[in-house]
Amino acid sequence: KEKIIKKWEQEIKKSIKAMKHIEVRYLYDYPIRNSAKIGGGATSFYYDIPDYTLVDNKQLIEDAQDFKDSIIRWEQELTAGYFKNRNIHTISISIAPRKEIPYTTDKKGNKKPKAGNSKTATAFNYFLLDIDIEEWKKPNYEPTQEEINKHINNLLNALPEKAYKPHIIGYTGAGLRFIWYFTRPITRLEIPLLKKIAQDLREKTNMDVDDRVYDISRVDRILGTENRKTKYGTPRQSRILYYNPNAIGYILEKFYDQVGYGIKEVMEIIEKEQNKTSE
Repeated sequence: KEKIIKKWEQEIKKSIKAMKHIEVRYLYDYPIRNSAKIGGGATSFYYDIPDYTLVDNKQLIEDAQDFKDSIIRWEQELTAGYFKNRNIHTISISIAPRKEIPYTTDKKGNKKPKAGNSKTATAFNYFLLDIDIEEWKKPNYEPTQEEINKHINNLLNALPEKAYKPHIIGYTGAGLRFIWYFTRPITRLEIPLLKKIAQDLREKTNMDVDDRVYDISRVDRILGTENRKTKYGTPRQSRILYYNPNAIGYILEKFYDQVGYGIKEVMEIIEKEQNKTSE
């Protein structure tokens, strides 16, 4: 048991040290010439993560604003150039920061960043529950506040009463997003546990809790950006519905216990994942 914990702690430290870049990925679609089909693709930019052990709160706020400005500037650069005839429908960020920037080379020999993968990903920055709501996917459909509240309460009521409440609840344009932040990153060894928590809530609520998001290389739509998927008709404004500005990062191990996974169950999952990586 001590050996398992030591290796787990090493994974946490290694993940924190490796967090160098946040990937911002722009997903787009476009009509294929002489065809009724729609094509699609993605392009990525990377934002360097400063060493936050060396900065104060003022610098944190300035960096956050700079990151926001960069996301807007990159989209403007894309739409003014190569993407002029493409529809950027999703702007997303990596849930797990990247340890390095992968590159590809175009026909002219120019290097450019490409989408990150499991090899460049580190550890999840937060835990999320992504809820797809089929009715909301209908073209030009806008859910009422009553509908939104109904689904939010359905999920929150399924959580144990003692469980930490999410820091953020958001509307994605076709569903809901619930986000929890913790005092440490969530290593790839723990991702099967996140999936189990999501699957438990899916069974309790009968909601479409998407467990595909528990992929270390996954990106996540930025709340506050437009969801411009062609199939939805008019663009939809994703947005934050609720956030707790006073909440601090939660203790992850305590959260696991609150939702039904005590230290014994957690250790069994960690050990199983450690054995996989050593094979």
